[in-house]
Amino acid sequence: MSVGSITRRTALGAAAVGMAALGTTPAIAQRNARKTFVLVHSAWHGGWCWRRVADILERHGHKVYSQSLTGNGNRSHLLSKDVILNTDIADIVNFGAVGRPQRNLLSRALAGARCSAAYASGLG
Repeated sequence: MSVGSITRRTALGAAAVGMAALGTTPAIAQRNARKTFVLVHSAWHGGWCWRRVADILERHGHKVYSQSLTGNGNRSHLLSKDVILNTDIADIVNFGAVGRPQRNLLSRALAGARCSAAYASGLG
């Protein structure tokens, strides 16, 4: 390499310094802002499976909802042959997790497809 050539390390270092200088205040304000999280469980679970995550988020001042979908968890008594994918999607949309920009919708595993479909149907 010739003297004065830019390496990947110096370019990334300069970019990091520039990003830090430009965005420090908004990042700190955003990080400390209270947020609302809606946690959606996967198949054969309930809202209970998010308890540890919810405790951590609540300790940091956030509001957390971890509902059980119809036919699961504490709503298992509602299980019937009529509970289908659209039922889960309706649960998520009706809970108000979609269409409210101040809410953060989190899911895991199979619930990801349900949340994606709820988000798509909530926009229509």
